[in-house]
Amino acid sequence: MTGNKVIIPESGFDTSQVDALAAADTIDLEAEFATIQTLKRSLSEHTKCIDYEIKKLAAYRASIAQPYDEAIEFHTKNIENAVLQDAKSFKCDYGKATYRRESERTSWDNKALLGYAAAHPEIEQFRKVTPVKTAVMISFEGDGQ
Repeated sequence: MTGNKVIIPESGFDTSQVDALAAADTIDLEAEFATIQTLKRSLSEHTKCIDYEIKKLAAYRASIAQPYDEAIEFHTKNIENAVLQDAKSFKCDYGKATYRRESERTSWDNKALLGYAAAHPEIEQFRKVTPVKTAVMISFEGDGQ
């Protein structure tokens, strides 16, 4: 930082205009948006090579991951099917599968009922019931997934 002037490393972008805007009483929103766009374009330009390498690495990783992902999906479906068949949750050192039985979810159309509910008991006609299907939630211990 030199005085009130900041130069963003690698890009040479001078932030003195941004700093002047920050010091002003009134924020010029259009200028703020323009500055953000300029910064984003500059960042994009300076990280092009990195982004290209990241895309290449992601594609390579995906090709390695495909058989693993297929096997994980196969075993996940096995767990889901077994828990659904038993209709009860399961837990072990490696993870847990939580069984949630089918139920109904009730909600209200608040827009239609606004100002109406206090004076009229017949609001039940606006009640909406949404079925919630049986589901299994699986989580794994120790791997952050």
